Amino acid sequence: MKARLRSAKRLVTLQSNLLDRNILLEEMVYAVTHDMRTPLIAMEMTGKQAQEGIYGDLPESYRKILKTTEGSLKDLLSMVDNLLRVARYEAGKIERNTEPVDLHKICQECLDELRPIYEKKSLNVKLLQDTLEVKLTIVRQDLKRVIFNLLDNAIKFTPARGSITLSVQRVQDKVIVGVQDSGRGVRAEEAKELFNRFARASGARHAPGTGLGLYMCRRIIEAHGGIIDCIPRKSEGEGTGTTFSFMLPVQN
Repeated sequence: MKARLRSAKRLVTLQSNLLDRNILLEEMVYAVTHDMRTPLIAMEMTGKQAQEGIYGDLPESYRKILKTTEGSLKDLLSMVDNLLRVARYEAGKIERNTEPVDLHKICQECLDELRPIYEKKSLNVKLLQDTLEVKLTIVRQDLKRVIFNLLDNAIKFTPARGSITLSVQRVQDKVIVGVQDSGRGVRAEEAKELFNRFARASGARHAPGTGLGLYMCRRIIEAHGGIIDCIPRKSEGEGTGTTFSFMLPVQN
């Protein structure tokens, strides 16, 4: 009996130490990513100003280099933002400033911002939505982050001249938002794992990213009383596609 009690006490102590270390690690990630964001934004702004000629005329070859650097900085900023958002949710620092948000406007904003990228790949991107107005009580930036992330992934993994459909469907007191693409698709055995931290599909492991985007989407949707899911490809081969969708309660 005494041996069991000693073992139980050691186990409790070990669990407590692991919890303390995990909290410390999360706080470090939050602090580092927060501090990284400011200089990255400054670098991005400086590059834009240089391209606009604020520091004088530049040769065309320099402008091309700055344009490439700007794209890399945007990717890095996106990764840092994802890490920062995940760290906040893990630490329980969830924003509470919810407001009534027009879902259709958010969808259109995301499509407009991503237009230069999907037009460059000659993708056929369309928005299918109910005629009914859909209002969600949510943190506006969180909702936009989720839709933007799902669309960005679809664009990234859909080959040139493929198709992507963003759909909005009202079902009683719920709304379902879906992003369907004609890319290579996700295997059924990988679908559920994609919403875990650092999980990546087999076809995405060589693409840039942290493996936190879909995990962040899940945390956001669940924090607002919804669910998110991935419908894997129906068959093997290119072009079978994947659908990511989430469901949220609608404001009455």
